[in-house]
Amino acid sequence: LAFPPRLVRLFRLSGPLLEVALKAAPLRDFFGGQIDRLVVGPGEAERQSGRAWLWAQARNARGETRQAGLETVEAYRFTAEAGVRVVERVLDGVYRGALTPALAFGADFPLEIPGTQRHDYPA
Repeated sequence: LAFPPRLVRLFRLSGPLLEVALKAAPLRDFFGGQIDRLVVGPGEAERQSGRAWLWAQARNARGETRQAGLETVEAYRFTAEAGVRVVERVLDGVYRGALTPALAFGADFPLEIPGTQRHDYPA
């Protein structure tokens, strides 16, 4: 999902204000309650049969771009399966310290989740 430049600017400008506002317990509780009331996750059937697609684009200082997509199982299911794999590896004692998932487990870690595949697109 690529955000329009105007929306990105709005996020950048409003981010610090939201951070301060959400430190106030009444506002945090209000918004948390709204999320609990309005956001409903997928049911069991959707988690088992659903699919998720992600797209990313990176650009270096020379302006060169690369694009890739990831197709995987339903997002809640992917998160649960990946989380279990992460915990298992951490409990094995191999990983210590603060690392990004890619540094800790390798760039292809998501591909270990059954039903996940990467699609590399032409530049």
